[in-house]
Amino acid sequence: MVVGEETTYRSQLVNRAESPAHPFRFQMPLLATVPVHRVMSEPRLLISNGMSQNDAKLALTKEHLPGAPVVDERDRLLGVLQLRSLAGSQDGGETSTPETLPLVEWPTVAKTGHLDVVIDRLTSRSVNWTSVLTAKG
Repeated sequence: MVVGEETTYRSQLVNRAESPAHPFRFQMPLLATVPVHRVMSEPRLLISNGMSQNDAKLALTKEHLPGAPVVDERDRLLGVLQLRSLAGSQDGGETSTPETLPLVEWPTVAKTGHLDVVIDRLTSRSVNWTSVLTAKG
């Protein structure tokens, strides 16, 4: 029972507008109607997990990218390699494995998802791109 500003629920929000999900559900409803696959683009660079750290650093620098997805031999996402994590690396050019590349977790969305989910993932992690996963992974 609510009487004035008093409530029996201590964590209850005063109104829906105070909910963190409110802007996505109520202020930007069109985003939920746009499928991810209609606006996604192919990555400018994919790094294979067998690439040396030196080659990965050169590829990222050449493309002017702060990071890129790292995939295995079946194009499954393993993580993201960021240029800043390679800044001081001297690996001598030997082939890397997923265990030796300094991968970071990155937000992902399903190809069948919608833009409201994309915006949520981007803003919650303070990043400006995300990987889109197909049913294959």
